[in-house]
Amino acid sequence: MTVRIGITGGIGSGKSVVSRLLEVMGIPVYISDMETKQLMVADNRIRGELIALLGEEVYAGGILNKTLLASYLFGSPEHARQVNGIVHPRVKEDFRQWVRQHAGCSMAGIESAILIEAGFAGEVDAVVMVYAPEEVRVQRAMKRDASSRELIERRIRSQMSDEEKRFVIRAQTQAMLLEDRAIFYSGPEYKPFNDEQDWYWAKKTRIIREAVPGAETKIAAVQLMAYHSRKYKPFPAKMGLLPSQEYTKRLVKYLIDKNVIFVYARSKAQWLDFVPELENATCVELSSIRNACLSEKNCKDGGFEKIKAALTE
Repeated sequence: MTVRIGITGGIGSGKSVVSRLLEVMGIPVYISDMETKQLMVADNRIRGELIALLGEEVYAGGILNKTLLASYLFGSPEHARQVNGIVHPRVKEDFRQWVRQHAGCSMAGIESAILIEAGFAGEVDAVVMVYAPEEVRVQRAMKRDASSRELIERRIRSQMSDEEKRFVIRAQTQAMLLEDRAIFYSGPEYKPFNDEQDWYWAKKTRIIREAVPGAETKIAAVQLMAYHSRKYKPFPAKMGLLPSQEYTKRLVKYLIDKNVIFVYARSKAQWLDFVPELENATCVELSSIRNACLSEKNCKDGGFEKIKAALTE
């Protein structure tokens, strides 16, 4: 089986350097920008739909009018959505065929500045994000493309920001870890529970792990750091959420439709205030905050049996 690696990052970030390094190592890389340009010339379906959208002048003389296309594409988010809706499905089909042609390779890559936005994250097994400061990216792209700062900055603004990409990549990676796990518990980012290395969470899950062999492979943990100082004072509302809290909130919302049981040790009202969408999720509330362990006594409303059933499915 070929392991597919997605290489992404904003314009001028250095994706091509990473791709070339992989190729030097003997790993083939699908350069989506180059392949897309070829498809926009050779693929009759793309040509027909672009002509229907922009008129015959987009292929005046049988040649793609790149200036006209770029002007329309970067004119508004709606324009970009229309063009991408024509082009991206065909590129995805072409990439899948390319992967089949390289089935003998242990690894293969795809380079795309809009890997996440174009919906290609689901086509790969791992994503590598290449990062560089924005000013460095602008200078690189201006020199490489002999283009103006204004145009390069417009292109950057049209792409998903690096912070958004980071969140999507982290969330999807967590979801891949969690998709075959039944329980979502309050703790640090997921790693298998181990009595020596993770003594705190191992202690909290000891009873359920003894009741259900192998439960440690189906329990994941994410912690919401909701307090500060040793006196456990709530953060003042004016401070807003910490970055780690915002990430936890987004991750919980992302996982709500993944058929996961959420276990929380604080009041339901407090959690619903934090993530209102939990109202429609399957949740188990623990009675004790200080002794937040998964046990029959501590799980409210028959929650322990519900958890056991989920873990043995």
